[in-house]
Amino acid sequence: MLSKIATFNQTSGKFLVKEEKIDENKLAPSEVLVRHTVIAINEIDVADSSIRKFSNLGYTACCEVVKCGSEVAWLVPGDRVAYFDAIGCYSECRIIDNSKLVKVPDQVSSNVATAVIYRGIVAHMALVRTFIVRNGIQALVEGIHTATGAVMGWMAKKRGAFVVGIGGSGTDISPSVCDVVVSTDSKNLVQDVVNACKGIGAHLYIPSLHSTLTEQVIQMLTPSAVIVDHIGCITDISVSKLMQKSLFLTAPAMCHYKSLRTELILTFDEVVAMLNERPLPITFSQYKFNQIDEAFLEVSSGKSSNAVVLTL
Repeated sequence: MLSKIATFNQTSGKFLVKEEKIDENKLAPSEVLVRHTVIAINEIDVADSSIRKFSNLGYTACCEVVKCGSEVAWLVPGDRVAYFDAIGCYSECRIIDNSKLVKVPDQVSSNVATAVIYRGIVAHMALVRTFIVRNGIQALVEGIHTATGAVMGWMAKKRGAFVVGIGGSGTDISPSVCDVVVSTDSKNLVQDVVNACKGIGAHLYIPSLHSTLTEQVIQMLTPSAVIVDHIGCITDISVSKLMQKSLFLTAPAMCHYKSLRTELILTFDEVVAMLNERPLPITFSQYKFNQIDEAFLEVSSGKSSNAVVLTL
């Protein structure tokens, strides 16, 4: 079969869409042929294109099973599945190892499965595995107005943190994702954040894709605070700067923290349970596959509060 695939062109800054042949008769025993129905575009994809200079982008999608390898007994054609850590999803169809897939519950829409649960798994990596959020922790989440920031705040609050968000002025932020919002337009941003953090600063900082606060953030944090750069966007902070407050900087990747299938399934189930208990107020920007440049631009801007998805 033929499948359209989109790769990022570093020279033009746009996607090149071409057709690629997939031989469905050459599936390895553990592989599955899937047809994408919804593809998420996330900040990590933008970072991959601009910082790491990748051309093959996209980590997560919801899809329909088309054909299974001989050893895949838990899936049948027509099953609705998703994956969250397999680069190269900007395509109509693909072959993927079944260990990357999870079944999507009936009550979870395909949009939510791609956009919210992926971010929930990233948030779990950042807030449960990299840094253990608990009662008494004060978390500073930059870009709280974005879909990723909202999910970070939502999970941090669920685990007992007091969440201070930094976001654009005039943005309507749900109390389910943030306790206090400090505007990026504030003339006294550092002091406003410290005051919101009860005068002592934050114990944890989650930066956004377009973070410009590296120097200022140091003054917003407590000694020995942790910076969890899950996007890998901080490239200009020196050890001497971190030493000012004995800060810790970590840049976790899903391929390290969520590579075990048991870990992936348990995390997926936890995020689904959270959604069932307290749905996350989030809206979507939906684009067709041939509108991938426009969709990517919306995420790249850092201004959108929507989760951006491609529908096929």
